Amino acid sequence: MSLSEQQFRALLSNFATGITIVSCQDNQGRKIGATINSFSSVSLKPPLVLFSLAHDTYWRDALLAADTLAISMLAADQTAISNRFAVPGPDHWQGIDAPMTPRGAPLIPGHIGALECQISQQIPAGDHVIALCQVTKLIAGSDAAPLIYFRSTYQNLSAPADQGG
Repeated sequence: MSLSEQQFRALLSNFATGITIVSCQDNQGRKIGATINSFSSVSLKPPLVLFSLAHDTYWRDALLAADTLAISMLAADQTAISNRFAVPGPDHWQGIDAPMTPRGAPLIPGHIGALECQISQQIPAGDHVIALCQVTKLIAGSDAAPLIYFRSTYQNLSAPADQGG
């Protein structure tokens, strides 16, 4: 059976994902970032996460070469920031006063949680590369609802999930 790219994309759009921005500073001190929805936790011991980047991502090489990355999880009111970092170009950070992680990666203000990490492995995967990352720092964020991507559109939850048992 042959799968078309459109059929595959349509089916996968039924799986809701959170939206993150992966960011770093390059060796010239420029802040770099890209919107990512292919993010997942991998392991608790050691703490590992992964994300994937398309080969044609504007800042792909700089992100994959960075010593330290930040992964900012976006809040429901950050659709415009997600769209800004999803478009190729060098001026994503213009007008954003970005706090920095302890090791110098820029964070998205207003995030609901963030990670500082280092890439431990890069795995070629079709038209993407998977970056397996060791988490070095957890950074608390706001208690806002998350920005969700579902059926090719942004969605949000009305309130954070009940944490009770």
